[in-house]
Amino acid sequence: MKVGVLASALIVVGLLVGLAAGLVARPALMPVEPVTKTVVQERPVTEFRTFTVERVVTVTVEQKVDTFKILHQAVDKVATQIPVGRWWFIDAKDLKEKLDAGERIVVVDVRERAEWDAGRIPGAIHIRLSEVPKHIDKIPKETTVVVYCKVGIRSAMAMIMLRVLGYENVLNLRGGFDDWAARGYPVEK
Repeated sequence: MKVGVLASALIVVGLLVGLAAGLVARPALMPVEPVTKTVVQERPVTEFRTFTVERVVTVTVEQKVDTFKILHQAVDKVATQIPVGRWWFIDAKDLKEKLDAGERIVVVDVRERAEWDAGRIPGAIHIRLSEVPKHIDKIPKETTVVVYCKVGIRSAMAMIMLRVLGYENVLNLRGGFDDWAARGYPVEK
């Protein structure tokens, strides 16, 4: 069983890393949009006649693109197509129902401090993604653990990290805190 979990975790990590590398490496992430504009100028030749000169000018407009936003959207698109439960995801609705029913669930917020301070799921504990290995003792193995971030990408990494470290009942909140808040569920500040 543990070999299957580890193999599955490594496959998911590989998919996420491959997707991230492919997106970052693509030149399409920094698009340069060529714009063709026709310029019409009238110039007097003599006092009595004018003629029209047309010339085509190509102007290059560079648009700055947030590569992380594109990466988040791409990973979210892939992640939302994975069946719930089979790949260790939980929807905000299901999490809220379980918490309301009094199920013993440890909710871990892996976002940065400013995000945590702006609002969080009530009762969650805060452990930044980069500090998960240092604070592993704060996360009990014998209970269900639900990790979340803004949209579910950092928490997917945290979930995989915890599974590799021997946690068997770890779930990632699909859509992250953004989905939780968008549904109007309670937010603690």
